[in-house]
Amino acid sequence: MFKSTASEELPPQERHLQRLQRMATLGTLASGLGHDLRNLVMPVLLRLDVVAASNDLPEKARQDLASIRQSIQRLQRLAAGLRLLSSDPFDQRDESQLTTLHDWWEDLQPIVVDALPSHTTIGANIAKDLPVVAVPPGTLAQVLINLVMNSRQAMERTAKPRLTVSARVEDGRVLVDVIDNGSGMDEETRRRCFEPYFTTRARGFATGLGLSTGRALLNGYGGDLILGDERDVGTMFTLSLPTRVAAMHVHEPGARRVRLLVRDPRQLAMLRLLIRHRGLEELAPTATDTADLTICDVDELAVLLGAGSGTVSNGAGSIIAIGTPRADIAPASVRWVDPRDFSLLDDVLH
Repeated sequence: MFKSTASEELPPQERHLQRLQRMATLGTLASGLGHDLRNLVMPVLLRLDVVAASNDLPEKARQDLASIRQSIQRLQRLAAGLRLLSSDPFDQRDESQLTTLHDWWEDLQPIVVDALPSHTTIGANIAKDLPVVAVPPGTLAQVLINLVMNSRQAMERTAKPRLTVSARVEDGRVLVDVIDNGSGMDEETRRRCFEPYFTTRARGFATGLGLSTGRALLNGYGGDLILGDERDVGTMFTLSLPTRVAAMHVHEPGARRVRLLVRDPRQLAMLRLLIRHRGLEELAPTATDTADLTICDVDELAVLLGAGSGTVSNGAGSIIAIGTPRADIAPASVRWVDPRDFSLLDDVLH
């Protein structure tokens, strides 16, 4: 006679705890996968950039490389999205405290697409020139994904589901509108949606904490989560986000700034990939800001050293020179890197 398994004999409360434990394990694995994918993808992109920089590459091969790079970048963005979702939204002390919304959306969009049914239309308007917002990207991502999952449920019976995410600036804040064309909310749900533990879903599938937690998280950074006016179709929520003054030019505390003065296009492509991977900020060669580190080739080194005076020019910071060491033009403080061994640079920028 067939005998039921041990899990089927467990009471509902214990089965729910088992489900939560399994989800926690999956979350840990997803976090590790995101980290490993990021480390694996970087050297592949680096080598693609080096090959693509060759002047004698056939046009067909160049097109193939571009297609391969596009696919690899999707993996890179999925890895970045997994990392955003795996960070602890209540403890962001070791995370970036500023979010560039256009880049943030580029990382999160693949996760949003995968979270919704394949026939869902997703519209987005996140401009590149929006002010940087003073909310950590991981916290912001998890608030948005909770709204997306609510929209998924609301659009279950919608023939042509659509989700729109758009950002605008108003009264010195950035407002991110999330709109779906689902079933909407009745009067009681609109009145109680931010009430802790209130949910319209079966208790086994929802805690009723998503919206209240999202609002509390944004409130902690001076922002807010707002339910939009009642609509004929669907629902709108708005994330009200504080900005930094002159945010696009603010140097984030703890982020090292690097100036690249390198003429070789292959070396420059590799260096830019390295500093992006390390979360560093690249300064333009002509920028007047002070750099923490300047990486240059031999031709630029003499200029940095004040035309042979041996004195480092203001704003250069520490200097790494790419080439063969030359004591006649560089003081001992300059660190030299052989152009054939960029692995040393990877260690320096860690």
